[in-house]
Amino acid sequence: MKNKLYRLAVMLVTILMVLTLPQSILAETIGTETVLPTANYRTHVQNIGWQD
Repeated sequence: MKNKLYRLAVMLVTILMVLTLPQSILAETIGTETVLPTANYRTHVQNIGWQD
């Protein structure tokens, strides 16, 4: 019983933490513009080489 209550409490705290994350952690504000993070990647295909 204690184990189930502990797991439920941990899940609730985790959900609350995610829902209350400040926007500044997820995006950067420069002046009045919000800049979201981006990712660039390339792939390598065997016998062909690097692809954009």
